Amino acid sequence: REPIKFLSTQLAPIAETDQFNQQVLADFPDEVDFEPYDRRAIFGSLAESSLDDRPSLLGALQTDLVEMFERGLIAPVGDLTNRFIDRGFSTSLMALSRFDGVTDYMVPWMQATYLMIAHRSALEHLRDDQSLDSLTYDDLVDWLTRIEEATGRKPFGLPLGRQGLVHRFLQGFAYPSYTGRMVGGLRDREAVDMWRMLRALWRRSTPRSVNFAQMSDPLLSGEAIVAWDHTARISDAVRQRPDEFVVFPAPIGPKGRGFLSVVAGLALPHNAPDLDGAVTLIDHLTLPTTQLTMMNAVGFLPVVSTQSEEGASGLQSMAAAARRQASGDEAIFAQLPS
Repeated sequence: REPIKFLSTQLAPIAETDQFNQQVLADFPDEVDFEPYDRRAIFGSLAESSLDDRPSLLGALQTDLVEMFERGLIAPVGDLTNRFIDRGFSTSLMALSRFDGVTDYMVPWMQATYLMIAHRSALEHLRDDQSLDSLTYDDLVDWLTRIEEATGRKPFGLPLGRQGLVHRFLQGFAYPSYTGRMVGGLRDREAVDMWRMLRALWRRSTPRSVNFAQMSDPLLSGEAIVAWDHTARISDAVRQRPDEFVVFPAPIGPKGRGFLSVVAGLALPHNAPDLDGAVTLIDHLTLPTTQLTMMNAVGFLPVVSTQSEEGASGLQSMAAAARRQASGDEAIFAQLPS
C-alpha cells in the first residue's frame, strides 16, 4: 500500500514536523507521507496536480479551508463528524466546519486560543456566588477590587507591551461580548458600556502592564496574580508551576462570551486517491489520546474532550478551559481578522 499523502500548512518548523512524525504518528498502523508546505504551494498543488499525485488528506487553518471550499478544491467530509461526535467537539467548532452553513467540509484538528489565568491565592477573594467558569466582566472587576483592597496591590495584568496581544482582547473578547460583533457598532451604547468596563479594569491593573509582551513572566514573578493572554504566552507559568495557577475561560458580557480561537482542521480534497486511508488517519488524529500527545509534543490544544480534564493541571488544564470557553449557549466565536 502506498503511504497516505497528507499535506498541511501547519507544523512546518522542522522540530514540529519531527515531533509529529515521531510521536503523534508513532502508533498509527499505516505509513504516512506528511508534507508541510506554504499555503500557496498547497493551493497550487491542488489546482494543478494529476489524480495520481493528489494528496489524500489536507490540514490547514479553518480560514484557509474556507478559501479551498470557495475555489471548489475540497469535498464534503460526509458523515465523519457524526461518526466522531462522541469525542466531544464543541458546538462552536462544529459550526465552523459547515462552510456553506449546512454541510460539513472540515473535521476540527487542533486549536490555540486566549484564556484567563490566576494564582490560586487570588481565589480566596472570590465571592461565594462567583464561579470562575461563569464570571461576568462586572464580576471580574469586583473580584480584582476585592484583591486590591485586601493586598494593597493592583492585581491584574494585560499584555500591553509593543509585542503584546492586547488588541486581540479588544477585537475578539471585549467587543463581541458587549456588542455581539467585531465590526460595526463601535459607537453604540453597548460599546460605550464596554469602554467604561475597560476603564474600571485598567484601574485594577498593574501599571507595568504597558511593558508586558507576554504574561508568563509577570505571573511567575508575582507582578500580576490575575491575567489574560494567548495560551502559548501563559504556558511557561502553567508548565513550571502547575499547582500554583488555575486557568479558566474569558468572562461573559451582556451579549455572551466573546472569544478568539485559531482553529486548524482536516479536509478531503476532491478525488482523494486513498479515501479509506484518509478516514483512518482522521480517526487516529482525533482520538483523545492522540490529541493529548499532540498537545504535549507541539503545544496545540485538543479540540475533543479528554478523560483527564477533571482536576487537570499543567497544559491539560488549559485544554479543559479552552473547551469550556467554547461550549455553552453564551459562546460567541470571533473570527481572527485577516
